[in-house]
Amino acid sequence: MVSTRLRAVMRQWPTGVAVVTTRSATGPHGVTINSLLSVSLEPPTILVSLSRRSRTHDLVMENRCFTANLLATGQSALAAHFAGERPVGSGAFAGVGWSPSPCSGNAVLSGALAAMDCTITMTVSAADHTLFVGRVEEVHHLRAGEEPLVYAGRAYHRLAGA
Repeated sequence: MVSTRLRAVMRQWPTGVAVVTTRSATGPHGVTINSLLSVSLEPPTILVSLSRRSRTHDLVMENRCFTANLLATGQSALAAHFAGERPVGSGAFAGVGWSPSPCSGNAVLSGALAAMDCTITMTVSAADHTLFVGRVEEVHHLRAGEEPLVYAGRAYHRLAGA
């Protein structure tokens, strides 16, 4: 089956790791992603892909904004936390260091390489996912010069030579 072979191939493709955050009535919420790309510098625009089955998907759609937190090496436990099942709202952030973004109010995760507050300018339905195109309203440089967290082959890695 093509989808099984595609999954095997994509597992080998290294990607950066991010946590997309937004708000709910009960507090912040987030999900780990590896589908994020820069679309444009003028205007500053990025794209993230979220599964329609994700609780974060519906909150991002409702709020029309999200914050993309780029994770650093050493934050694999944080990535795993937001990739798993957990309660919606502030319970999901118990024990997680974060502060509200002055721009959006979304969670900016402590120790992240950077965080980008985005306002959604376009959504595209793509199979079982939605592509959220967001205008970057603010960039929070938290740990410039640090190493990014990389995911490939079902494991987290460091960049060689970094």
